[in-house]
Amino acid sequence: MPKRPAPAVAGLATTLALLAGCSPTPAPETETVLTHALYPSYRDSTELLTDADLVIRGVPTAARVEQLFMDPPEGTDPLTNPQAGLPPEEVERIRQDSATVVTVTTVRVTEVVKGTATVGGTVDVSQLGGTFKGVRYREGSTTMLSQGGAEYVMFLAAHGAGRPYDLLNPQQGLYTVGTGGALNRADGGADSLGVESVRGLQRQASALD
Repeated sequence: MPKRPAPAVAGLATTLALLAGCSPTPAPETETVLTHALYPSYRDSTELLTDADLVIRGVPTAARVEQLFMDPPEGTDPLTNPQAGLPPEEVERIRQDSATVVTVTTVRVTEVVKGTATVGGTVDVSQLGGTFKGVRYREGSTTMLSQGGAEYVMFLAAHGAGRPYDLLNPQQGLYTVGTGGALNRADGGADSLGVESVRGLQRQASALD
């Protein structure tokens, strides 16, 4: 199958949601920006395991919301760098306009199924969405990691040293861990990939080595 691309935002819709409350004064309005991103899809758990750089079991411990900026184009040829020759303030405006709001969650690793990580250590996982400067950003297929004590199994893609991982697919790549290591999709959807348990994933990962 083709190598995964970075998630691409395919559409954008803006709605207004009223904040709940019983204040005698009108509640302020919070703008919600809804996006839809394109992700690779997988036919089975073997494809997921093969494509993942890191597969871990872990517990979220902290989160932060930040802006993710595209890497600027390089060179002075306008054919390969449309920003070549533009004034610095225009380049900065383009940079700001291209920013994507993400939530970066710190996850304490409890088990490594595939890849290099340290049990007891942490990894950062980036997901599209979050509240930034009073605006709530939400990606339609993303279930945000919860810090309520839930344990997850995550199929992750690496993006270089010092950068957070992200999920191969926000629906197919994120599972909650239940009794006895049973796995369920975090979004509540039906699993069609054969991802049933942590132990089963361990056996599959060992067979791929």
